[in-house]
Parts: sequence; C-alpha cells; structure tokens
Amino acid sequence: MQFNKTFNQKNAIGGKFVIGIDPGEYYHRAVILDPSGKVIGKPISFSVSFDGFHSKFLDSIKNLIPDFSPDKVVVAIESSINFYQTFTAFAISRGIQVLHVSPLKTYLARGYHDNDFSKSDSKDAMLVAETAFNGKYVKAELYSDVFNSIHLLSIQYDKLLKNRCEYRMKLRAFMHQVFPEYLKVFDIETQTSLYLLRKYFTPEDFQKLIVENESPVISKISISQHGAKTLLKLKELSRKTIGIPVSSGVKSYMRSILDSHLDILENVKKHSELIIEQMIALARESVYFNILVSIQGISKILAAQFVAEAPQIENFKSRQQLEKYIGFNLRAYQSGTYAGVRHINKLGNKRLSRVIFQMTEQTSRYVPVVRLKYLKRKTKCRNYKKNIIAAASALIKLLIDLFNSKKYYTPTHDENILNKIKELENKTTKCNKNKSA
Repeated sequence: MQFNKTFNQKNAIGGKFVIGIDPGEYYHRAVILDPSGKVIGKPISFSVSFDGFHSKFLDSIKNLIPDFSPDKVVVAIESSINFYQTFTAFAISRGIQVLHVSPLKTYLARGYHDNDFSKSDSKDAMLVAETAFNGKYVKAELYSDVFNSIHLLSIQYDKLLKNRCEYRMKLRAFMHQVFPEYLKVFDIETQTSLYLLRKYFTPEDFQKLIVENESPVISKISISQHGAKTLLKLKELSRKTIGIPVSSGVKSYMRSILDSHLDILENVKKHSELIIEQMIALARESVYFNILVSIQGISKILAAQFVAEAPQIENFKSRQQLEKYIGFNLRAYQSGTYAGVRHINKLGNKRLSRVIFQMTEQTSRYVPVVRLKYLKRKTKCRNYKKNIIAAASALIKLLIDLFNSKKYYTPTHDENILNKIKELENKTTKCNKNKSA
C-alpha cells in the first residue's frame, strides 16, 4: 500500500521542475531539478525577506526555467521548526504547489551520495528536492480559519500545560527543602494548598497558625475536604520536621521566590482555562466534537484538543492510519526466521498522542471494548503505561467507526464482552491479592 502511494505521488508531479528548499532563519537555499531529476544551475541563496522572496528567488528560477509558469514547478521545502511557514504561504499565494518533506527523511538520505554523511545547506536542499521527486512528501494544505484558530490555541494550551508542570515541580522542590512533611498532607497545586502557602511556608509559620481562624476558610475552599483536623496535623508535623532551618535574614528572600512561583502558576492556570473555553467554543462547530463527547470518559477539553490536532478527520479511514499519525503504530524488525520485539514508533503528532493516551485512561474504566483490551493486556504485563497504549488501539478503532458512520456512541450490551470483563477483573484482583500476600 505504501509503495502504491509513493508511486502515485511521484506520478502526480511528473513532468514538473522540483525546487528543493532548505529553510533557515535568515537565508534559504534552493536547488532545482528538471523533470528528469537532474540538477540545473547552481544552488540559489536568498534572504528571508520581502526582496529575497519576490526578487531574488523569483528572478533566479525564471532565469533557470524556460517559459516559467507556476503550473510548471513544485516547491519542496523541509518542514523544520517554523522556518518553512512564511515561504510556504508566499509560494501558495503565487499559485505554486508546495510539498513538505520531513527533516527525518533528509537526515537519513545524507549518506546516499558516496557514503558521505556531511551536511551543508546546498546538499540538504538537493536531498529535499530528490526526496520529493521520488514521491516521499506531504502536500501543503490550506485549512479554514476555524481550524487554524483552534490549532493555534491548542499549541498555546500545550505550552501552558508544560509551564504549569514546570512550576508545580518548582513548588514541590521548594517545599521539599523547607518543610517536606507538608507534601504528605496536600497536593501542592490544590486551591487550599495555594491559599496556605500565600500566608505560611516555614515550619515555624505553621506552628503559629491559629486553627480557629483558618479552619472555616480552608473548609470553604476545599468544599469540606479539609478543616481543623488537617491544620492540627500540619502543626504536629511542623514540630518534627526534617526541613532545612530558614534564618530570618534569608526568609524574606525565600518568601519573594515562593510568591513569584505562586503568581506564575496561578497566572498560567487562569490563561489555560481561558484558552480551553475558546477551544471548546470553536470545536462545537465540528460534528466530530459531539461524537467524541458522547463517549463516557471523554471530556469536552479532550474532545476539543482532538479536533484541534486532527485536520481532515474524515480522511482517516482505518485504525492504522490514525495510529501512524500519532506514532502509536508498531515498529517491526524481521530478518529471515528472526522476528524482533515490536515497539511503538513514537514518530507522530505528540500533542494528539497525549490526548489519545488520556482518553484511553478514562474510557478504559467505562467503555467495554476498551476496558476488555486493557484488562487482557494487564493480565500479561504489569506496566501501566504500556497497557494503556495497547488499549488505545481499541479506542482508535471505535473512534474511526463512529467518525465514518457519523453516529454517536451507544454503550454495548453484549453479554459475552461483559462476562469476559468480569472474569478478567476477578483474575486481576486475585493476582493483586497474591502479590500483596
């Protein structure tokens, strides 16, 4: 199937000049192949500027390509970082077809010529052109304003999640140094914890805490999950702490550091909530959003992220296509009678793979076909992450079936599946008891 796709893509650009471009921050380098695959002229270097695109690049290719017209050429550009995006937009605006070539293909192709693995901009531009000429490319697509907007929001939301994780770990490291026992009582990021850290952070501070004043406040914040009992426990732990003593001369500076961490964390959370609201509002325009939220365990947040990261969902006709897109397809190694252990490829959309992983975590509790796959795997392997990734194939198959039929999810009542789930649940429970014993 892959051979046919490559062959068809090669034929699709047959008879055209292929302009391979290695993008850079300040300069791009271009190499031109004629319809037979031979290099014509010398490599072209042009600046990343208005004059570089409109004058230097266009004038150079007009001189090298007789009777130049946009339908006679295709531009193949390496999709590295974000250097390629401005030129892609420029070429499309001039009516030139643009092809994207993966940097991984360029990297692997460097040794094809005389076993020379050296790198240069001109060589990479030639390799990009040759790779596209051989049909190994992805067409650059223009998407709707709605998709572009939600996709940009998804990228920003992912960055905010990373920032949130970073400052959560900084808070934990800070308290682990000063008052490590605090982390046994609270999750560092809860509203109750953040409230207390605004007022107290050293063991001495918590010893001076007045329980009668603070217990009603934290009871309200935590919806009665914490109260006087929690505060008394904190006071008791503060008397037997192993934290590093904080002198009065250092305390004010440590207070400033802690406040900066708290400010950034709360600001990140605030902006994350705002962005996810906008994403959900945009995602509601897609029929696939409603299909996703009809599945128990898939929240509106996860559904919005899925829609934002999967352009043209209707093009995914099989489970294998979506698995390859997110990097969950298995990488095989076989030679003769030897067959190596298979691992997931990990080359795909990282944001979407995270979303699918979280969806599988939740649906493995409620959706029978996903839970059955998860429990079957769990009886053979005790690695939680690997079990979830294995169960993701069942969820992906379910999603593809629902997307193609444009139907909402309805829970299955197949007694065979439900009985198998019960058997496997009993089996895993017994295994857990035996291990604990």
